[in-house]
Amino acid sequence: MKQIEIFELTSTDLGHLGGPMGSEYTTSAHEGSFSTLEKAKKCAEKIYNGSRGKIKWKTEGNFTSSGDLGYIAFEIKRTKVK
Repeated sequence: MKQIEIFELTSTDLGHLGGPMGSEYTTSAHEGSFSTLEKAKKCAEKIYNGSRGKIKWKTEGNFTSSGDLGYIAFEIKRTKVK
């Protein structure tokens, strides 16, 4: 039986970093679950706005991340469905 995988995209708003100590915070949002890694990446690039340049992705284990993109960061988690 073929193992089904989904790819969950999360964005983290970094816009509130860099202020006075104790006032900094981030917020995260679930952007969706996708059937392929490429679909999740396309969604992230649409959110990021392609005119800002291409996102350079890094994969380690079950996670693919964009790193700090200035005001936002993305993470895609690969999950096996049982």
